[in-house]
Amino acid sequence: MKKNDLHHVAIIGAGAMGVAAFIALIRHQAAKRITLIDPKLPGQGIIYDCTDPELLCNTSVDLMAVLPVEFDDLLHYLYDQNQRHVMPSSFIPRCQAGTYVQDRFNYYLELAEGYGIEVKQVRDHALQIVRDNDGSYRIETNTEKIVQVSDVLVCNGYSRPRIPETLEPHIAEPSICISPYPERNLIQKMSPHHRILILGSKLSAVDASLVLCRDNHKVTMVSPSGELPAVRNHLIRSPKHLVEFAKSAALAIDYQSDTIEQKLIELVLNTIAEVAPGPLSEQIATEKDTIALLRKEIELAKMNKIHWEHTVFALVGAVNQAINPQDWQFVKKVKERYQGLLSRYVTAMPVENAHKLLRYMEEGCLKVCAGEVVGIERNESHWLVRWRSGEVDSFDAIVSAIGYYYPSYHATANTITLHDEPPRSLNSPELTEDFRVKFPGSNEPERIWYTGIAANFGMPVVNGLFIGVDLVNKIVQKIVKLQEQPENTASERQKSAT
Repeated sequence: MKKNDLHHVAIIGAGAMGVAAFIALIRHQAAKRITLIDPKLPGQGIIYDCTDPELLCNTSVDLMAVLPVEFDDLLHYLYDQNQRHVMPSSFIPRCQAGTYVQDRFNYYLELAEGYGIEVKQVRDHALQIVRDNDGSYRIETNTEKIVQVSDVLVCNGYSRPRIPETLEPHIAEPSICISPYPERNLIQKMSPHHRILILGSKLSAVDASLVLCRDNHKVTMVSPSGELPAVRNHLIRSPKHLVEFAKSAALAIDYQSDTIEQKLIELVLNTIAEVAPGPLSEQIATEKDTIALLRKEIELAKMNKIHWEHTVFALVGAVNQAINPQDWQFVKKVKERYQGLLSRYVTAMPVENAHKLLRYMEEGCLKVCAGEVVGIERNESHWLVRWRSGEVDSFDAIVSAIGYYYPSYHATANTITLHDEPPRSLNSPELTEDFRVKFPGSNEPERIWYTGIAANFGMPVVNGLFIGVDLVNKIVQKIVKLQEQPENTASERQKSAT
């Protein structure tokens, strides 16, 4: 490795997670050179690249900072902006969160200059990470640029939008939106008083419905389940005693047991019982009708009866810490088995959004239903949508809001290839307990780390900035320790390379 490549860290992805990694490196002075690789400017990720205050974060201020939660950094930032009304439990607009992330990047960029740390951005997509014979890493980009570094932090977020197969042939049409984000593009595509079909019923579909109903369109939101996210008052840190209870209980579970699913359910129920004065049945609405269900969940939130919301932080942290990232097949099983639970409760929506949805449904401008689209055709003026039931409805525009692909990675003997969507044959890298990569056939971990959404194949729950921020700060502390013995770590990687 060349001398000037020592302590040169690359960050792949410059969204909120990449900015958090950048800040951690600056705070710990863990690099002499930092290169961010992302086609967008720092802080301009998919979710925060918004301008409409209608779109709220579904995580409270308490857990939305790009610094560790104990700093209360976002709260202090908002106070400095004269927003003294904001509480740790508040949900703020996504555009405001995006501005915060960009401002924090610029602040730490100035600090980097004062520390003598060289910072560079490559406005491009990273395609491959290649380990060279000297133990360094070569990152190759879409335009054939090459970045040579000593360490790599993989922080890229969600990639391409998921698009239903029936919609694929029509995505070039002007009245088709393949994603609700950025919302300004969605709004510009719609003529006044459109009848709009939104495919999906989770958070991105909720965002699309809020801006479209507000603008006087008539909206139908549909998914196979027809189920909206649950409603919550906040997502904040759990009480310390609850964090310790969940952590202890999660570590006591045998994750190879045949009764693992029952054990995980017991973990959730017992943790909720620690903070709930009554049974779980008193916190959960069971109405079958969508409007009745939403109305009941809003009522429970208003009465402060949804005690499960106090446990989300503790449970997510406990399970993520207890499950070994090396057992990626088990991680995959947990995600698939509990996808409905995760998407409904872990990613619940703010009660403010629930109130608006309920009003739009009661006014008749929003309909939420279960259904499956089996065909989409265009006539002279409308989209004809054929349902599994055989019925056909017409719409002026269609919005796909069924989510995004996780980033995926294919590993060979000395190369990791980054993909926008999972290829048919995928050999994911092996992750160590501290989320370092091992190449196939190698016993030595690389100085390549995964965090945030990028760590999805080694961590059960990655949806939440606070999860990635906690992990990346632990990673940077590990980088600092490794740098105390640069000759030993370099020789280990050279030995592994040969």
